[in-house]
Amino acid sequence: MRILFDTSVLIEIDRRKKEVIDLMKDLSDSNAELMISTVTVSEFLTGVFLQEKPSKHIIKAKELLMQFRWAELDGA
Repeated sequence: MRILFDTSVLIEIDRRKKEVIDLMKDLSDSNAELMISTVTVSEFLTGVFLQEKPSKHIIKAKELLMQFRWAELDGA
C-alpha cells in the first residue's frame, strides 16, 4: 500500500506529536510505502530555512525527509 503524506504531517512529526509518530511507526511496520511529493519536500525545507538558525535544523530535517520515498509530480 502506498500512502502520500502532506507537509502538515512532516510538521507534526518535527514537533514530536506522539499520535502522528505512533501512526507513522504502525504504518511503517505494516510495510506501507510512505511517500511525500517533491512539493512537500520544498515546502518543508522552506520552513527549515526560515528558522532563526537554519543550520541547527538542517540535519534533523534531512533525516526526516529520507524516511520517505519522494514522488515527483507531473501532469499525469
